[in-house]
Amino acid sequence: MGTLGASIRAFRKRKNMSQLDLTLAAGWENPSSVSRIESGEIKPTRETILKLGEALDLNIDEINKILKFSNYKESIPEISEEYIKEILKKIMPNIRNINYPIAIQLYSGALIYWNELANILFLGDQISYERSQKLLKGQTLASLMLNSKYGFKNKLVNWSQLLEIIAKNIYVTFRLMDDTKKLEENLQNWMRDDLFVKKWNQINKTDTVQHIMYNLPLDIKIKDKIVEFKVTSSFLYYDNRFCIHQIVPADSSDSIEFSKNIIKALSKK
Repeated sequence: MGTLGASIRAFRKRKNMSQLDLTLAAGWENPSSVSRIESGEIKPTRETILKLGEALDLNIDEINKILKFSNYKESIPEISEEYIKEILKKIMPNIRNINYPIAIQLYSGALIYWNELANILFLGDQISYERSQKLLKGQTLASLMLNSKYGFKNKLVNWSQLLEIIAKNIYVTFRLMDDTKKLEENLQNWMRDDLFVKKWNQINKTDTVQHIMYNLPLDIKIKDKIVEFKVTSSFLYYDNRFCIHQIVPADSSDSIEFSKNIIKALSKK
C-alpha cells in the first residue's frame, strides 16, 4: 500500500467491496468516483478520505495512513468513553502487573485510571479502591489534591516536589497541544495554590521540552521514614492527549525500561 489509490483499493478488497459498492456506501452518485481515486486520476479532499474511511470501517490509524499519502493533517478522534476504553485496553497488558503506583490522565488533567497502590499512596484508607474508581474518575488532579476532603495534600508526599512535577507536566503538555482551552482551565485551578504559582513561574523560564519526563524526584514518607522515589511521565506517542505517570523507588531502573516498552508497544500501527 505505497500510494493513496493502492491503499484505498487494498482496504476495499479486504472488505470484499466492489468499486460500485464503495461508491454507494460513501453516498456518491458518480460510479466512477472510486475508480478515479484508486487510479490516481484525482486527488480526493480530506473530507472525501474521511468519508471513505467511514464507509470502509477503517480504524483511526488506517485513516491517518491514507491522509498522510495526500499530505493532509491526521485525524484525531474525540475523547469519548468508548475511545478511552480502547486506549486503556491497549495499555493494560503493559501496566496490569506493575508493582508501583501508576495513574493515567488526560491532557485536561482528568484522571481515567489509577491502580490500588496509587490509591493507597494518596488516599490511604479514607476511600476504598473500588469506591474511589466511581467517585473520583474523571476529576482533575487539581480538584483532588487541592481538596482537603480527599486528603491528597497529605504529609506522606513532599508537596513542593509534587507541585514541581505537575507544573512541568502541564508546561510540556501546553507545548504539545493545538487545542489548549481545557488545559488552560486546568492550569487556572492549580494557580489557586501559591507554591504552584512559584513553581510555574520558574519552569516558564526554561525551554526544555520532552515527550517523556524521566526520574523527577519525589520523597514519600513510609512508616516515619523518608524514602526517595522518582516519577516518570510518558505521553502516548500516537495520541499525546494521554499521559501515564508512575512512581518507582529512586534506585530502580524499572521506570525507564517500562517507558521504553510501553512506547514501543503503543507505537505499533
